[in-house]
Amino acid sequence: MRKTMIWLTVCLLAAVTACTEPSKESKADTSRTENSGAEKTDLEEKESPFGNVPYFQDNTGRLVQSEDGYFYGYWGGVLARYDVDTLERQVLYEAGSEQRGNLFCLYGDYVYFLEVPDISPFGKKILLYRVKKDGTDLTLLDENVDDAGELYDRYEYQSYLGMDIYEDILYLVREKIVTCYRLDVTGGAERADIADTLYGVLPDGYYAARSNDYYYPSWYTIPYCARNFGFIIACNEEGGLCRVAADSGEWEDIALSGDDATGVSALYLTHEAMYLNREGTLWLRRSMEKGSDWELWYEAPQNLYFCGYDEEGIYFVEPSYEAGTQVRNGAALCHITWDGRREEVLASVFGSKETAEWQPLGFYSYRDFWVTGDYFYYFAAADGGDGVYRTQLSQAASEEPQLIAIYRKDKMAGTAYIEHTEVKPEGDMLVMPTQFDKLYLYEKTEADKKINAFLKALYEEYEAYWEEDNERFCEGIREDWEWLKQWVPEELADAEELVQMQDIAECSYDNIEVFISYIDERYLVLCLLEDSYWFPGAHGMYWYKCYVFDRATGERLAITDLVDNTEEEIMAIAAEYAEMIGRPYSEGQEQTALEQDRFFLTGDGIGLSYDVYELASYAEGATDIVIPFEAFRMKEGF
Repeated sequence: MRKTMIWLTVCLLAAVTACTEPSKESKADTSRTENSGAEKTDLEEKESPFGNVPYFQDNTGRLVQSEDGYFYGYWGGVLARYDVDTLERQVLYEAGSEQRGNLFCLYGDYVYFLEVPDISPFGKKILLYRVKKDGTDLTLLDENVDDAGELYDRYEYQSYLGMDIYEDILYLVREKIVTCYRLDVTGGAERADIADTLYGVLPDGYYAARSNDYYYPSWYTIPYCARNFGFIIACNEEGGLCRVAADSGEWEDIALSGDDATGVSALYLTHEAMYLNREGTLWLRRSMEKGSDWELWYEAPQNLYFCGYDEEGIYFVEPSYEAGTQVRNGAALCHITWDGRREEVLASVFGSKETAEWQPLGFYSYRDFWVTGDYFYYFAAADGGDGVYRTQLSQAASEEPQLIAIYRKDKMAGTAYIEHTEVKPEGDMLVMPTQFDKLYLYEKTEADKKINAFLKALYEEYEAYWEEDNERFCEGIREDWEWLKQWVPEELADAEELVQMQDIAECSYDNIEVFISYIDERYLVLCLLEDSYWFPGAHGMYWYKCYVFDRATGERLAITDLVDNTEEEIMAIAAEYAEMIGRPYSEGQEQTALEQDRFFLTGDGIGLSYDVYELASYAEGATDIVIPFEAFRMKEGF
């Protein structure tokens, strides 16, 4: 995702300085008279496909999508619609695992959506569904959608970033990867050749600059642009940005006048103009008319984040700070009219202060707020999880926000708690820095007590291991001190040797975290993650161990407790799925499928965890093989 952010920014930087002209051989029939040097007639100018359009609201691809008195969301694995007035919820579909939340769109009488099951993070099985807006007629359209995803930071799997429909073609979009389906009147869907879709009008060497990226809602899908503006936004490998008429293929460069394009970060389209953000605070405006020039529209005192518009102007969210400090204290919704006048703050909203340490405003992303209809919607922390809130624009300054739903609930809430311990070099103590987050259950049942007793013994085992490891760590620092002291900071050059050693020791760490990865009425899955680094090694290492418990008895379970397959069958099934995801076992490694420390559960299948180097290189990361339940013969009562 970070790569995506950087890449998109580069595209815009290049686009506003010198957009490269498309190849004159386009996949569509294009008459580019603007390149011929011929003087245009009044008729040709009048028939230009580029210009203002009537005001519209289209929230396709957003985390909140509205239509006919309802709004829809796909949060925490639950696709639901809500009555705009009463907030009454109707669940349309509930997935086995959490979903990203923007892979759905409204079209006709149906909601189309993706489910990415919580199975192996390589070669995932992706499902395409549709369901009527009243919750009936659930139909699986494709059970093997092409996988366009990748792992991010070893942990989070990301697939397609957007879904949209134009006429009878459904588009699944991720950067340059696009999968298309032609929808038929009988309710079916079949793969469509991309050349027979809107992508057929793209000039050679250009691809669609699209929205729905998690950080840049300024880039629009081909269907969105064609539906609302009659043109599409396209980009080439060098960053050249242009717009292409959807019907004729006529094109126009989109470029900023002048050579200085420093700090260009985002492009937004409204019904009457394009808006370009530069250096975070400068907003430039360009008419939709062909050949228009950019002009300064608004200069903000700080960064603004676009979140929608109405017939009078654009809504932005801006950070707010505690009086006299630079400490973020939520965010404010403001409105800037088309003539560049800023109206008073309409609403104050508060994201998670914990999230604010690593994300602007305290929200999870720039896409976590949106104006649609008469309401401002946003996503922020709530008791027990993440919340979806809204506030009515006409009363935003006077009323409390409404909490619509809580999703991604904290799995620990009411079930477990954490005891945090930390040791670091200080005083006259030289130690390896360690942190240990010990999870314990609230002892509501005898089974909880039994699980806690297991955990206490486990933690004592690790603490004994740490004690031995610390002795080796400190001994190593003293033995290798003549070599290690070259890394002592200059400001500590005259400090006592113990202080210098403590500073070097703090470059290393060994942290253990125990957390709940899955829980239901019957089963509890705990994961122990150890993350360790000894300075000056090339990189750290991390390891996982899994613990599956029966919540009724407190017993720790193995895979053979839940499946009725023989050990040989289990190993064969695991080997098959390891091969399927491109991480095949080496000779004799099938036996690992029976090891208890690897076994875990998810909402969609049985998992086996492998650390770095076991099935792949360090760069490729750890591997989880999650096998659908139906691949096994599950024991009765599971």
